[in-house]
Amino acid sequence: MRKFVLKFAVLALAVLIASPVWAAKEDKKKEKGGKAVAKAFELPSIIVLSAEQMTKLAEVKKEFEPKLEELNKKQAGILTDAQKTARKDAAKAAKAAGKTGKEAQAEVAAAIKLTDDQKKQQEEVGKELKELNGKIRNQISSFLTEEQKTHLVAKKKKKDA
Repeated sequence: MRKFVLKFAVLALAVLIASPVWAAKEDKKKEKGGKAVAKAFELPSIIVLSAEQMTKLAEVKKEFEPKLEELNKKQAGILTDAQKTARKDAAKAAKAAGKTGKEAQAEVAAAIKLTDDQKKQQEEVGKELKELNGKIRNQISSFLTEEQKTHLVAKKKKKDA
């Protein structure tokens, strides 16, 4: 009986420890569409924000998150379900073939066969997203210190290279 109680206690402890991990995985599944939105507010790990800066970042998120989500939904609505499937399959095939960057993007673009209207819509939404991301970066950089800004610029240069 004592062994049974001990085993049960160990099992219960294991479940208690693992439950936050399961909850985090569920949250990530729900946030799958929010990756692009979260990325807009991402800063390099070397930048440590003060409490005041964190508050300002939260305000910027509160202001711009709904707009970003709306544009992302608008962008997702341009493609048909068949085109989304073709895009996913083409991306997997390109990755399996070891293709990256522009080469992979060209394969995906060829696979989804956009109409002229869809191309025009994607261009418009892309411009809006680029403009909005620029506004977000300007807002964030307005409350960063000069040293923090240098790290932000270094990240951008690395990304562009």
